Amino acid sequence: MLDWAARLHEIGLSVAHNQYHKHGAYLTEKADLPGFSWQEQQQLAALIRGHRRKFPLEVFEALPAVLPAERTATVCAAALCQCLLHRGRHDIDLKGLRIRVAKRVVQIRFARGWLRQHPLTQATSSWRSSG
Repeated sequence: MLDWAARLHEIGLSVAHNQYHKHGAYLTEKADLPGFSWQEQQQLAALIRGHRRKFPLEVFEALPAVLPAERTATVCAAALCQCLLHRGRHDIDLKGLRIRVAKRVVQIRFARGWLRQHPLTQATSSWRSSG
């Protein structure tokens, strides 16, 4: 699902740049997507909706009971990190990167000076910079 979410996360740009993650989630949820069950489309839509800006816990809590909401939210956190770190679509040096997940908190530590060299990543995220 993470692979498909990564492939589809910008589909909402076909509607509008503003809130494209919400448009993409809506399109993914409502479209006929051969090969995906209704539950899988709900999960995929949640991943697309949650990859940008404020993390929408209510979206994950509203998932059908057969889907593990907490696990889907964890996968979405990975998608969020991926989108923020790979925004330029080119290889970047991630030496010194450390990610820790504990009790609904994702903590990312960068090598000293990394965020200073990647100002768009810092500007579009809620990082608390410490180097």
